[in-house]
Amino acid sequence: MSSSSPRALRPSPEHPGAHRQPAGPTAFERARASRRHAAAHRRLTAGARRCPPRLARLWVLLPCAALLLLLAACGVQPVAVSAPAPLPTAQILRAPDPETPLRLDRPGTAADPAAPAAPTSTVAPAGTTAEAPPALQTTAAAPGDAPAGPVSGGLPDEAWGQRGPGAASQALPAATVVPPVSSNGEIVVALPTPGATQPAPEQLPTTLAPDQLPTAPAPGQLPTASAPVVATPLPTVAPPRDGPGGLPYPLTLTRLNFGVVGHLYYTDRATALRKAREAGFTWFRQQIHWRDIEDRSGAYLWGELDNIVADVNAAGMLLMINITRSPSWYTANGSDGLPQDPATLARFAGALAQRYSGRVHAILIWNEQNLAYENGGSIGPADPGHFVEIMAASYTAIKAADPRIIVVAGAPASTATNNPGIAMDTLSYLRAMYAYNGGMIRDYFDVQALHPGGSANPPDTLYPERPSSAQGWTDDPSFYFRHVENQRKVMEEAGLGDHQVWITEYGWATPNSTPGYEFGNQISYELQRDYIVGAVWYTFNNYPWVSNMFLWNLNFTVLQRESGRDPNHEQGSFSIVNADWSPRPAFWGLQEAIAQVNGLQP
Repeated sequence: MSSSSPRALRPSPEHPGAHRQPAGPTAFERARASRRHAAAHRRLTAGARRCPPRLARLWVLLPCAALLLLLAACGVQPVAVSAPAPLPTAQILRAPDPETPLRLDRPGTAADPAAPAAPTSTVAPAGTTAEAPPALQTTAAAPGDAPAGPVSGGLPDEAWGQRGPGAASQALPAATVVPPVSSNGEIVVALPTPGATQPAPEQLPTTLAPDQLPTAPAPGQLPTASAPVVATPLPTVAPPRDGPGGLPYPLTLTRLNFGVVGHLYYTDRATALRKAREAGFTWFRQQIHWRDIEDRSGAYLWGELDNIVADVNAAGMLLMINITRSPSWYTANGSDGLPQDPATLARFAGALAQRYSGRVHAILIWNEQNLAYENGGSIGPADPGHFVEIMAASYTAIKAADPRIIVVAGAPASTATNNPGIAMDTLSYLRAMYAYNGGMIRDYFDVQALHPGGSANPPDTLYPERPSSAQGWTDDPSFYFRHVENQRKVMEEAGLGDHQVWITEYGWATPNSTPGYEFGNQISYELQRDYIVGAVWYTFNNYPWVSNMFLWNLNFTVLQRESGRDPNHEQGSFSIVNADWSPRPAFWGLQEAIAQVNGLQP
């Protein structure tokens, strides 16, 4: 998260008032109308007295009979009209029961549902004792060993294919679900066999009509969304091909997934994971510092990460590890930015993938590397190409260890700043990345991570065509959630439309005391809820190329309390729980929105 990452929003301008009603009739006009009605009444009653009762009724029925004969002659049939069926809605009032972790088979192997369950154990670093909560113990593979047979925590059955138009240029095989027959009720998910023909997954509609949108779960309606985004036609892309391990390339997800960014090191992991599950998230993103794991001898001290991986899998969640912060001896200037030699990070990423094979489901390489301090102190024209070399080396090492892991290219920060000591603007960085060495990056990542803006702007606004009325941070697209559209356009122009996008940070700050984040003072907890929920629906209805959204963040308020840090620091202002773990309005809004979106997906 950086000073230019997603931020809070502000209400849009009020809608125009109701149309003024025309002036009523004058007293003279009312009197004249009354006299006309009285005269007409006298004529009708006089006629009725002159006509026999039965004949009077006949004159009333004749026009009706004539109308029915005319309709019959024209072939018009009566049509029964029923009220529209309501869309699925859900309201979760308690934490769901823990789900059984999925078991994943390697490509080309037959699933054995009757295989006995592996013994439960806890992996601890040498010389230490693991102290994971008893309720969150899980099976762990021996360090450095490939998993033998099914391992817990595989990707769900909606993985390994496409989610809808624009997600990729080809239909990829979907995973096959084998009915559970084992005594413990585990679900077995078999990855597609290379060369096997599978039906393409059902396509989601690109947009929903306005009357199909579910009602927001709480007061404070967002302004009506603008017209759906019309995607730029994709340039010619490479034909479908197999990737590492005979799996499709690039790996994609078939539906919109939901994850959360949180912190599980040396905190109440059981509560954090329970809250994440209760809110409806299925993915958890944990950032790790490479410098804290590898020492100067090249040894890896995995420490608490072993317990974190075990606990996330035991909670039935999917895990993305975000690698950042190099050891200082691997950088050109002794900082903790990107390493000088790509092979050093590749070695670490490969060891990570091998140790946690089958239990880490995605690896995100770096974070906001277009910022000078994330890059190593400065940022220049050659740095996007250097990052491509790092991606290529890391991708190769990860896939050699476990080809099922989704490799995610780090997201540039959403910024318009171009200053070597501060940042390179988002779009320039992406263009340079994709153009480097003839576009070589196209072969070395599955998914592109992107960070939209936010500030104090509603999620459906965008400068300059639909600017926000917030106070400040409104005069550049990088301050807006919809800036992700501009970033996606750069991908498509580079011929990378078959790679999906994961939004790995989005959110809105609330009042805080951190300089540079004053826009959060415009956002109440209720408005934070409305903007986050609005972003979920806007993505679902307009961005078929996004297949995962990670909210920033779950529990940084708790971490601030535990560390004695300023409780009004900006990181906690983005959280959806308070320091005592009690949910904020955004927690409940997300819970219902995620349930509703999941109900609309195949």
